[in-house]
Amino acid sequence: MNGQSLSSLLVLVGFLIFFWLVIIRPQTRERRRWEQMIAGLKRGQAVVTRGGIHGVITDMRDNLVRLRVAENVEITLSKSAIAEVEKGKVETIAGGGRKTSGRKKEETNG
Repeated sequence: MNGQSLSSLLVLVGFLIFFWLVIIRPQTRERRRWEQMIAGLKRGQAVVTRGGIHGVITDMRDNLVRLRVAENVEITLSKSAIAEVEKGKVETIAGGGRKTSGRKKEETNG
């Protein structure tokens, strides 16, 4: 191998290492974090879907989640549609439990 071939090989190896560090590794970490979040879902947790719908988990079966998005309005989604759990927001689901919410009602004067 001459010097030019070795130089080209080192550039290629450097590029592959950079690609792995910048793109693949962070994506793998994010995927692992998301899988742990999905595995820890519970009834009463407030969540946001990938489509931006906010709701509270009322039921879970296999790979499906049922969300209450408004009073008397529930939708069924795949667990993979859940993007995040809203921290500090837990609501009571029929059968008791806690009710904590980060939302505050605005008062109107008039």
